[in-house]
Amino acid sequence: MAEIPMKRILVHLQKAGETSPTVAKFTQSIVGYFGGTENRHVVRVGCALRDDQLVLYQTDREEEQVPLKRPAFCPITHLSSEAATSLPTNTVNRGVDVGVAVVLETKDQHVLLTRRARHMRTFPRVWVPPGGHIEEGETLLEAGRRELQEETGLHLPECQGDVLGLWESVFPPMLNLGLPKRHHIVVYVHLLAQQSQKVLQDRLELQASEVDGAAWLDRSLVEAIAASDQEQEGLTRSCSSIPETFRATVLNPDGQVQTEDISTTMLMIPSSQARQDQERVSTGTKFALAQWIKCISGRMGGDRKLGSL
Repeated sequence: MAEIPMKRILVHLQKAGETSPTVAKFTQSIVGYFGGTENRHVVRVGCALRDDQLVLYQTDREEEQVPLKRPAFCPITHLSSEAATSLPTNTVNRGVDVGVAVVLETKDQHVLLTRRARHMRTFPRVWVPPGGHIEEGETLLEAGRRELQEETGLHLPECQGDVLGLWESVFPPMLNLGLPKRHHIVVYVHLLAQQSQKVLQDRLELQASEVDGAAWLDRSLVEAIAASDQEQEGLTRSCSSIPETFRATVLNPDGQVQTEDISTTMLMIPSSQARQDQERVSTGTKFALAQWIKCISGRMGGDRKLGSL
């Protein structure tokens, strides 16, 4: 039997006063559509998954707003009209895809990051939260839970979630690395687990086809990672108190599980200075970690304003 092609979930855009959303174009800056400029790379929008469409919309209701950000070096922002016309037709016509990534917080305030396998077509060997595509009929929360289980073996049906923020992601991530091939909006979903890092670590089963490493990072290390990138404003953290290495669970070339101490220096590489093939934390991940720090700081202060799922 022939395999039925999976329906792609695409980004749709709607400004105030418009009666219905329209599909986003591949060469269109999503942040720019909502008022982003050359020097303004973050806006606040509403976000809803409706009829298998991710609808981003203008709203004055603060309780519906979440941050939508792009890096200053976003290729779509700097794409000339001449370069845009040279893109393959199938690329130009594919629209803007949607991904979901899970910022999983343990009971004792650790966050899980995974390392994308070296054979992945986009962002190989980059440290990111578990995540992937959205399937037809899924909610953002359902997609996040499914991807978390598929990549790490962690089945957490009891976890509720909020939207931390949205990231406009393009691959390759800079124009000097080649013309854009993929354009995504990544929805970062925050899940709060009822278990500790140790309990969840014992249940970890990495899916070698997608990830080859995983690590639980405490708040102090997360703060240092988020503050290491100039893209994240308002965060400062001294690295003097950060350990030289962090412990990771990795898969060796034979697929066997082992532990490895990895230099924390790798986590602090500024995104704009990283080589394409260099192991690092992605810019979008640093944005999501910065949002998580703001989330838990607000939670302790009794102020929790996140997009609902």
